[in-house]
Amino acid sequence: MGMADEGGYEGGIITVTKLKLKSGEHIYVKIRWLQDESLHITALNGLLAWSYHMSVQDVAEIASAWGINVGEFMEMAALHLCLQDPAATYSFRALDFNWTWALFSWTMAGRKVKLELKKEQDPAAIVCNVFDHILGKIERLKTIVLLQHMNRLNKQRLKCPLHICHPGITMMLCRSKMCCTIGHSLKVSTL
Repeated sequence: MGMADEGGYEGGIITVTKLKLKSGEHIYVKIRWLQDESLHITALNGLLAWSYHMSVQDVAEIASAWGINVGEFMEMAALHLCLQDPAATYSFRALDFNWTWALFSWTMAGRKVKLELKKEQDPAAIVCNVFDHILGKIERLKTIVLLQHMNRLNKQRLKCPLHICHPGITMMLCRSKMCCTIGHSLKVSTL
């Protein structure tokens, strides 16, 4: 279903978001939303990367503690992690001197979620993976926009009379009472 990364987690939907922290700095958060209602979170600060797999049990425990179902929790998490929520507070800080562990937390609906993320051994590979994902999305969007534009042009072309809608070099050869127009097609008419 997709390329495996982050410890072999495959499939699901991937989102990448730039979040402004309460300190004023930014981090990039890549989340793989898995079909079993778990998620794999990777945070990048430009140089280093940390990750955490939020299991189905983790999600169920938080949802239960908040008195909501797992689906509602996942919707709330998506609203707060797939784009910057101005009402939410995001923070990220080291838990040890070597930045081996980092605490990523955010508030949603007045409640705080705290996750301890472990430093990745190969942050360059994760950064490349994020770029590949983003560039792939851009290419798909370009294709969609191009196809929409071409469809719109084709619809306009079909509305136009033939003699107006054939762009290109037109050459008229007139002999006696016959005139040939050469462009994208050959049209012969009598004068």
